[in-house]
Amino acid sequence: MSNESSKTTWPDVTIAMPTCNGMEWLGHSLGDFLSQQYPGHFDMLLIDSGSEDGTDQLDGEYPWVRVHRIAQAEFGHGTTRNLAAQLTRSELILLTVQDARPRNQNWLRNMVEALIDHKLDAVCGGQAVPHDMDKNPLEWYRPVAETDQVTEIDGGEFIQWPPSMQQERCGWDNVNALYRREALTKRPFEDVRFGEDMLWARGWLGEGGRIGYAYHCKLWHYHHHHADYTRSRVLNTLYWRWKVFGVVPPLPPAPSVPHGLRLLRRLLWNCRIVHPGRLWMWWSYNWTKSSGAAAAAREFAQALSRGPENLEHLYDSLGRKSPMARKEP
Repeated sequence: MSNESSKTTWPDVTIAMPTCNGMEWLGHSLGDFLSQQYPGHFDMLLIDSGSEDGTDQLDGEYPWVRVHRIAQAEFGHGTTRNLAAQLTRSELILLTVQDARPRNQNWLRNMVEALIDHKLDAVCGGQAVPHDMDKNPLEWYRPVAETDQVTEIDGGEFIQWPPSMQQERCGWDNVNALYRREALTKRPFEDVRFGEDMLWARGWLGEGGRIGYAYHCKLWHYHHHHADYTRSRVLNTLYWRWKVFGVVPPLPPAPSVPHGLRLLRRLLWNCRIVHPGRLWMWWSYNWTKSSGAAAAAREFAQALSRGPENLEHLYDSLGRKSPMARKEP
């Protein structure tokens, strides 16, 4: 898909995403992806692992969408995204996920401009939660003095920073990340069940590369939490930050009475949730989410205190599958 522009030639872009039974989201969002006001050529590549809802047939409905089919057993967060880089000849590859959608029609153009104007090898965009009634109101997007500033990180400087600072600057996320294809060719993603994006950013910077963050280039993206998902996500995140950087970030505290009152005040005054049933639902949801995150953090800290072998055993007990969020609260 292409649009005219008086500017110099824009690079070809492939928007690539892993999919599996994604029609619930793609049925609404595919048009938002394909209607991007990008002056150059772009297309979409879906790498589908065994869909049974018609996701794997979308290439027959949209001329700018290509579907590559793999078996479910072949899927891996790192390996499947490496496959995307192998299957396209586009200069740039924009990785995203099936339950995300662009916030506006300039998302793709703004991502490319951030990468080119700042001479980056890769750029990570932002994520936001729309004001939908079925999504956690405490996570709704409320822009406050948002700018189009791009934060640049140079690998030569990065390797001189202390590990804690390195960890803070590697909040990389393949929900919304644009890469030069040659960067992914030189340094493919590792075959891990979680954190392949953070590991790539750390490794690329360690080799002297340049990455950046353009949080104004947002996708809408949201996950409902439940006990298993919260535990798995918190443990995976803490484990990989400790594994890669050797640091333990501040652990979430257990919720308290003041915390519960703050939740209530925010729901009432900030979010204008006044219906008793909805108010209770979202208060209890956020209380349970905070409790689950704190319990998982304590579990991590206890395992680490007993030694690295204990922590590795805890990590292995999570299994090979990545944490999966629910579609309903």
